[in-house]
Amino acid sequence: MISKPRFDAVFPFAEGLARVKIGKHWGFLGTDGTLTIEPSFANVSDFSCGLACVVSHRGIISVVDRSGKIRFETNNSPSDFSEGLARVGGENGGFVDPSGKLVIKSESTLPFRDFHEGLAAIGKEGRFGFIDSRGKVVIPPRFADVLDFSEGRAAFSLKPMKWTAEIIDLTQ
Repeated sequence: MISKPRFDAVFPFAEGLARVKIGKHWGFLGTDGTLTIEPSFANVSDFSCGLACVVSHRGIISVVDRSGKIRFETNNSPSDFSEGLARVGGENGGFVDPSGKLVIKSESTLPFRDFHEGLAAIGKEGRFGFIDSRGKVVIPPRFADVLDFSEGRAAFSLKPMKWTAEIIDLTQ
């Protein structure tokens, strides 16, 4: 049976919830077809690590849990949570935990990518390297570009826009 369309936009499910839009309002739909978080936001992101970023129609940026409860508000839109941390930019940039506490502050480096396999790419003076989940630089910024770690490896480029088969291998 195909039901009558009731949404203006629907996105794929992430962690059992799909972003849906009714008119100008975004909310979340559960896999059982019920609205788990009523459409009342100007914008929403997918859920990751049990949390999603939402923006009110007044422009207030918040992070909510799966019940719709606001966990924290922020001035900077966080990235998706990955390995329990989300990247935030701006003056107080770095990585926040699920409570919104800044646990890794950007000092002389800028967060560039989210955490994957315990490492996140950071940038400094146009070069990129990696930090661990405590904020310690484990691979100094010396690459023109990097990709996320996967299966213990990450691709990198020594020259801007010139990708070759160069790999950082942490499995050896």
